Amino acid sequence: MATGAASNATSASNAVNNLFDDLLLFLNMYKFAPASENEPIVFGSARPGYGTEQVDKWIEFMQNQNIQHI
Repeated sequence: MATGAASNATSASNAVNNLFDDLLLFLNMYKFAPASENEPIVFGSARPGYGTEQVDKWIEFMQNQNIQHI
């Protein structure tokens, strides 16, 4: 039983790490960051590509960050 619990904990930890890695990839891809270290409102980002799919993914990313105005 303990082995199963350890395995589940490892699986959960791996899932969290993978999610964090994916988030870092997105943040890096769009260069999304606050304007300064202590800025809670103003953020900057790289523009999306020119294709419709690229723009749609960029918009989805911004919406998932709770961005309300650009």
